[in-house]
Formats: sequence, structure tokens, C-alpha cells
Amino acid sequence: MKRNLDLHGAEICELRAQAAAKREELGTLEKKTGRLLAELSKLESIEYESGILSAARRGTWYSPQGDLVPPPPYFGPGECFWDPTNQEPFARPRSRRLRQEIEELEAKAREMELSPAGANGRAGNS
Repeated sequence: MKRNLDLHGAEICELRAQAAAKREELGTLEKKTGRLLAELSKLESIEYESGILSAARRGTWYSPQGDLVPPPPYFGPGECFWDPTNQEPFARPRSRRLRQEIEELEAKAREMELSPAGANGRAGNS
């Protein structure tokens, strides 16, 4: 049973370490993209936030004029529409994926902290 507790604790620590590494990677990435977004904000005279990165179109999109033609590249997502068969109309930037991975790792660690060390069929393994 002690071995199960040690293994359980080690698994939780490993999940937390993975989340911490991804948080560090995210912080480094956000510093770099933040500088670039600030520069772009100056050039375009509007304030850009990191959410703009999640608005990048992906897959087939159409111009609002009809005829099922692609929209001009300068159209924003609100000015055109995506093909209904397009399952992922927006790209997921690395920063967004990292945030999701961090959340999943932390949730798994919390779940494991609340579950008995012998759960998931490991009871009696010592």
C-alpha cells in the first residue's frame, strides 16, 4: 500500500511538473508575441490583444457576396462565412493549446489528489 501511495504521489508531482514547464513555455511565448502585438498595434493604430491569434481563418471560407468564392485576405471572420463542412474554421495558436494542456494537467493532478491511491484497479498492488 505504501508503494501505491508513493507512486500516486510521484504521478501527481510529474503532472504538476509538466504543467509548470508548459506555464514557463507559455510565459516566454507571451512575452514574444506581446512585443509583436504591441508593434502591430502601433502600426495599425488599434490595440491588439492575444485573442486576435485565435481569429485566424482555417479551411474553406466564403465571401458574403455569394457565388461561393473565397473572401479577400483582409476580410475578418465577421465579414465572411465558413463552409458548414469545415469542422475547425479557426486555427488554434500554440499559446491557446498550451493553456488547454496546462488546464488538463492541473485537472488530472487535482483529480488524482482527491482519489485514493489504490483506485483505478491498483488496490492490493504493493
